[in-house]
Amino acid sequence: MNLKRVIPCTIFVILLLGIAYPASSASNSHDEITTISNDFGINSAMEGYVHRPVFETFVGLSCPPCMKNAKPVFEKLWDENKDKDEVPFHMIDFHVLAGGGVDDLATDETIERMVFYQPGAAFAPEAEIDGGYVKLGGASPNEISDANVNTGLDSCNSREDVTINPRQPIRSLLNGFKFVNVHVSQFYTGDGFSAIVNVEYTGTTAPVGASDLNGILYVFMVEQDVEAFSTVLEETVVNPNVFRGYAIKEESFSLSSGDSQIFAGEWKLPTDALVPVKPGDVQAIAVIYDADDTSSEGTEGWGNNVGTPRALNSASARSTAFDLGASIPIFGEFDESYSNDEATIEVQIDHEEGIISAFVVYNYNATNATDWSYADMELVGDPCDLGDTCIGTKNPLATGIIPAPNGQTIYYRVLAYGAESDAVSSAMNYTAVPGKAVGTAGGDVSAFMPVLAILVLGGIGFMVWKRRSVSEIPVDPDQREAETTPTPTPSEPAAETTSS
Repeated sequence: MNLKRVIPCTIFVILLLGIAYPASSASNSHDEITTISNDFGINSAMEGYVHRPVFETFVGLSCPPCMKNAKPVFEKLWDENKDKDEVPFHMIDFHVLAGGGVDDLATDETIERMVFYQPGAAFAPEAEIDGGYVKLGGASPNEISDANVNTGLDSCNSREDVTINPRQPIRSLLNGFKFVNVHVSQFYTGDGFSAIVNVEYTGTTAPVGASDLNGILYVFMVEQDVEAFSTVLEETVVNPNVFRGYAIKEESFSLSSGDSQIFAGEWKLPTDALVPVKPGDVQAIAVIYDADDTSSEGTEGWGNNVGTPRALNSASARSTAFDLGASIPIFGEFDESYSNDEATIEVQIDHEEGIISAFVVYNYNATNATDWSYADMELVGDPCDLGDTCIGTKNPLATGIIPAPNGQTIYYRVLAYGAESDAVSSAMNYTAVPGKAVGTAGGDVSAFMPVLAILVLGGIGFMVWKRRSVSEIPVDPDQREAETTPTPTPSEPAAETTSS
């Protein structure tokens, strides 16, 4: 199976179908503001709506207050929530040149993002929650602490209430919270990732004024467990949620209530990164910002005051799988054999909804190496019939061949794309010697990239498609590829970056 043929075809089918997603909701309250009654004809909480705040953090590995205070706070919050099935929020860590000005994970794009929130003199550490609805650290008087990050997230989670700020009642009435459902799927392409984002706008709490959504879409590519040296701690540290680039950057769009739009973008793996990317640990995080909302009504004195657009919702493939109730492909035992300078990897993938494609990514150095290659895997099993709810091959045996000389140790992971969700196996290793070995994946199997739950819903989506006003679908990869920028030197924009 040729991955580069399968992925574009899959993307085309998804883009062809107009997909309707259910509206959803949550309800909270805030002490300083008053809930508007439903006399305005507006629901204070749309049933089933899920708002996932986005937590953008800015730290430097050579910045003492970052490493000794802020980073432990951010990572504690992440560790407490990262395994929750519902994915309560998303976190993106932008590394910058602060303090001693040495950070192998800092790039022009990470510094640009911090300056976006702090034009002029920029300070680290800093956190911007929901696009600056809550700001901690930096030049803000609000310190980064366990209590404040939790208070900030709670405040963001209450934003979808129908509320009025007595200090700014007109603005509250004119610019309410806009309800946006976001679903994401992602595909590994061999030299990068494709990302597909479905955005549905279901309405606003604003009783008067414009009701259209003027949105801005970003798709941040984020890698887990990235190792880099800290001059403060004088050791290599493991960094979660590291920003690596954009699949889609600052894509503006407009939707009326009830309309949806599908976006597609691509991101190429950087070839000059000081710390190369591990493709098995990358996920796409889509964030929708409201271009008309720069307020912080419910967080008096806590918001960014430079007019940045506030985030309405965030999504990843993992959160989409949860929202759609997608099942997860399960890997069986891994069988490894070797002959004629080729290692054969076989694994049974249990998934009644069907597997469309699978491939093995591998290297010859270590499980945490960054120089990965890939091979398509052949799928053998019962094909899905036209009337089935599955797509692809049911419960297939996946087989991939890796070139290797006798005695070579191979480190590999298997990625499987299913009908409702996809899975990435734990890291495996095998020494290529004649004969056959049997192993099992150690650790957890991570569920990612719900792709064709979208297609399972396609029949419904197609029937609703004609009565939806779907805007133009951008599909030109040349307009979406994030340009990899070299790590800046201390004489570049980092001169404006200091630690506070």
